[in-house]
Amino acid sequence: MQYVNLTPHRVTVTPDGSGTPATIDVEPSGVVARVETRAFHTDRYGHEHVAYGRITGLPEGEPTDDQIDDDEHPTYIVSLVTLLAAHAAKHPWRGFLVAPWQEIRDESGRIVGCRGLHTVG
Repeated sequence: MQYVNLTPHRVTVTPDGSGTPATIDVEPSGVVARVETRAFHTDRYGHEHVAYGRITGLPEGEPTDDQIDDDEHPTYIVSLVTLLAAHAAKHPWRGFLVAPWQEIRDESGRIVGCRGLHTVG
């Protein structure tokens, strides 16, 4: 399977959680998929209420029947918020999106990888 990383970070998948060897290691593509946000209200507890808007950085238009049926068509790695927003908005490319799942952290607490990639069912 071919992956295109639409996050600003390297994505390293290590199912056993050890950090090595990686089964998938994908550098950023240079394009970042994002969800536009706008804070519109802060409540009395200081919680910001945010409106989520347009998704940018995903392919344009609708996938063709050939792309849908092509096992070699790339799968796009995006952030969890982008994945969820795409499914909520019924974005035409949502079936091609996955997000990192179960982060692996180093001794300092920095994310160094994940145990897998997931999508919304």
